[in-house]
Amino acid sequence: MKIAARLLTSACFLVPLLLAGSAHAVGFKPFTEGGNVCKTCKEPGLDEIKLSTGTVIRAKITHKNSAFYVANLHGEVRAIPVGEVSDITWANGTEPAGLTTGGQIVLKNGTVLSGDVQVDDKGKVYKVLIEGTDKRVNAIFSVVSEVYIGGSKR
Repeated sequence: MKIAARLLTSACFLVPLLLAGSAHAVGFKPFTEGGNVCKTCKEPGLDEIKLSTGTVIRAKITHKNSAFYVANLHGEVRAIPVGEVSDITWANGTEPAGLTTGGQIVLKNGTVLSGDVQVDDKGKVYKVLIEGTDKRVNAIFSVVSEVYIGGSKR
């Protein structure tokens, strides 16, 4: 009986912790300063993302899924939660086609990997061909928080 009580108590204690970890919400992490030497100059080709807080982010939106937009600025990739975006002014005037193609992996530390996402043949590792490169990155399932393919959460 003591063993069963311990297991039940442990499960009751661990489940909320595990659920909290797996329900990791992606939040916007600001880009590193210094990419553009002219702070007042507008860089061509960047979209303008207005957050509900009033913050304005200038970056290129490369993908979107049901939870967030993927923004790229000087090679840095960031997730911007859909619920935090109040308006987007697209660099070319309209939302580009194909934003929901590809995939994104959110690691438990909040890092976003964006590109062609595949599962290895043993089913234990995601392989991501990083967008804009010929580099493939492996992400072991145990460090992955969320996976999006074709715009939908998997």
